Amino acid sequence: MSKRWYVHFAFRNPKTGLLVKQTPIYGGANTFRTKQERYEILNSYRKILLEYLEKGLSPYVDNSIIQTDVAVTSEILVVEEVIPNTFIV
Repeated sequence: MSKRWYVHFAFRNPKTGLLVKQTPIYGGANTFRTKQERYEILNSYRKILLEYLEKGLSPYVDNSIIQTDVAVTSEILVVEEVIPNTFIV
């Protein structure tokens, strides 16, 4: 597979009120060789990202309280289904 895969999302800038694209999350997904493996890992990243956004994570404020929970959540990662071309906006 020749193209780089990633999860991307946009977040509303609190000062301007506009959606701003955030840095893509690669997370080592491109080390996997098959389409199935890449979908699974990126889908799990997407779910975790969505969970943190729902908890109040913001790229514009200090998230140190939320970040302490990252290690625990990433260890109990479960892939339930694969959803192709899913992006959080």
